[in-house]
Amino acid sequence: MTPVISKIHSRYISCACNRTPHAADWGNNGLICYGACNAVAIYDPKANGGGKVLSTLTGHKGQVNATKWVKRETSAAETELVSVSTDTCGLIWSRREDTFVVTDVLKGHDSSVTVVDAIYIPKTGGGLTLLIVTASVDSTVRIWERQHEEAAVCRQVLSLDSGICLSLSLVLPHPSTPLLACALDDCHIHLYGQAPDSDTFTRLQSLKGHEDWVTALHFTTEDNGDLLLASGSQDSTVRLWRFRPSSSQCSTDVASLLPMFRVEEKMLQLGSMELAVSLESVLLGHDGRVYGVKWHPPVLKDTGYTQPLKLLTASLDKTVVVWAPEAQSG
Repeated sequence: MTPVISKIHSRYISCACNRTPHAADWGNNGLICYGACNAVAIYDPKANGGGKVLSTLTGHKGQVNATKWVKRETSAAETELVSVSTDTCGLIWSRREDTFVVTDVLKGHDSSVTVVDAIYIPKTGGGLTLLIVTASVDSTVRIWERQHEEAAVCRQVLSLDSGICLSLSLVLPHPSTPLLACALDDCHIHLYGQAPDSDTFTRLQSLKGHEDWVTALHFTTEDNGDLLLASGSQDSTVRLWRFRPSSSQCSTDVASLLPMFRVEEKMLQLGSMELAVSLESVLLGHDGRVYGVKWHPPVLKDTGYTQPLKLLTASLDKTVVVWAPEAQSG
């Protein structure tokens, strides 16, 4: 008698992460998404007491270079992610019951897409706009928007001439005004945003200081409203940049203590906001290229969400370092 197989169940999935700096992202939903060859793997580090790949998402025709959960302002669990690949495309994955399905394809780049970031922007009158930024070795950065359940469209193309964007990070200093940081192969961090009375992104300012390529960027918002941008570089250093409203007082007023010394600040006009940008600190500790920087996610307490000032960095020197302010100096 020939046995009849009625059902086949997946018992175990093993797939390694692609060796690209931005291949993995850990969401507030407790899941890790990462590129595994041409697929995107969804990994639960707490499943079965030791971690488990829940599913592998297939849709790309080339190696997945970067994945990113679409973060919510309230730090709620993510339900969508974006992946980009050597196939020149980006895919938007949306949760449907117990899995993720492709709900949109981002086509427009002429070569491999290397980095991506995405955020939701609240709309006046309700609803959310999905803003996605992708960068490619075709020397362009593309800005995409998706309104409600409509198809995502490319709203703008930023030409880098012959330059390459190595890393990027999006943040919302104002509920409806995004700020974009792009690290180019000129060793500088370029800041893009919407000028007053404009809905297009323009270059507002450039941050200089790193002596080699900047390969990792990540924004966070302090409890006092200031922005902190962490940048990791091939010069083995991590720099912290503070963005504060120009009308507010510096947390450390060096000018009042030493009149001959002043903190160098750069001003940028982001929509109706004027921000002062200054170098907060230079972190020395790695002996090789820093290819990953990540701020601690917000923590929910009785009074609401608070942002711990803890930073995780990863380097080619085979070390991972957790940084925190000194207890005495802060």
